[in-house]
Amino acid sequence: MTGKAQPAGGDVIVRFPGYEVALTLSNAHGDMAYAKKRTAGEPGFVRWDYEKDDVAIAEIEVDKVKEYMGFTVKKLGDASFECGTLTMKRRTSPNEKAVKDALALCEGLRAR
Repeated sequence: MTGKAQPAGGDVIVRFPGYEVALTLSNAHGDMAYAKKRTAGEPGFVRWDYEKDDVAIAEIEVDKVKEYMGFTVKKLGDASFECGTLTMKRRTSPNEKAVKDALALCEGLRAR
């Protein structure tokens, strides 16, 4: 599947037709453990909804509403990148399935 990419500062935002949640691609500032520690320290963090060695989905309280944010850290070529979820408003979405579906697309990312 091919998405439409647009630069956003140092990140790239990738939107896929038919998907409610987009992805951000950025240089990773550490490994998966670092990304999880950073996320767990965010305001509104409630718990890990889903965790594996290379992917995580956090439950985040946003304006007293349960939302979800997911990410993975991947090696593409010689560099490590963080692939995370993004909606039009923020990195979280109230639709847990949409977050999982978008994160599944991270697995297919390839360096050009």
